[in-house]
Amino acid sequence: MISILLLATGTFLTAKDSLNDFGERKTDTSFSNKIQGVEMPAQSRYVGYFDIVKNVLNWEMPVKKTFKIRKIVIYSIQGVGEGNGADLKIEIIMQHKTVFTCTRQTCTL
Repeated sequence: MISILLLATGTFLTAKDSLNDFGERKTDTSFSNKIQGVEMPAQSRYVGYFDIVKNVLNWEMPVKKTFKIRKIVIYSIQGVGEGNGADLKIEIIMQHKTVFTCTRQTCTL
């Protein structure tokens, strides 16, 4: 969120510059030379999305798109729950509302 604040206030013009500065300031060089900035890929992507909204879309949110989920593929279930799919449950939640749910009995396996 600090990187987004730096973008929003105009301290930096791009997500890359903001993330780099934050990483350099957060890094304790007495402990390690490895940059210790935003560590989660999802956080870096979010800063990039904010950059697009600010600099490309001029603070306008993108047009909503409707997507249809055609298939959910689970490649391995071993080690999850009972490990055999008996306790499988899928929920799709959008805007804090469950829009789809199924269990092993109601989903096709």
